[in-house]
Amino acid sequence: MLLLNLLFFVLSCIVLFGSGMLLVKTLENIAKFLRITEFAAAFIIMAIATSLPELFVGISSAISATPALSLGNIVGANILNLTLIMGLIVLAARGIKIKSREVKRDSFFMFFFIILLLILFFVDNSLSRADGIILVVLFFVYCYELLKRRKKEFKEHLH
Repeated sequence: MLLLNLLFFVLSCIVLFGSGMLLVKTLENIAKFLRITEFAAAFIIMAIATSLPELFVGISSAISATPALSLGNIVGANILNLTLIMGLIVLAARGIKIKSREVKRDSFFMFFFIILLLILFFVDNSLSRADGIILVVLFFVYCYELLKRRKKEFKEHLH
């Protein structure tokens, strides 16, 4: 039984790797079609795609009156992404140097949004619907600004 489980695990990893490669190629094609940079396409599409499981966990935990499960899931997923995933990428790439002013600015905004989330939480030790509305509106404003800025950069890159 252990050997069969190990075989399924290895096959799943191979399929996951292949689908990841296909996703990268598809994101490049989507970015070219929409005339935006790969960063903007990856940010928006991957943010939505990777957050859908957390969204469904959040909805189901809200329906079952256990919102702490949703918060734990979101915080845990973000900690995993920022530590394990980013750490493995940095190890594999032998370091990452940020040279672009735009990437530094985008990183600053991500840091600001994380701090804002913590502030909203610690104001009254909870996150209300108003806090959720603020965060969702900021996400859409940021996406709009990112697309607007990246389309301009894409046009400049073509000329």
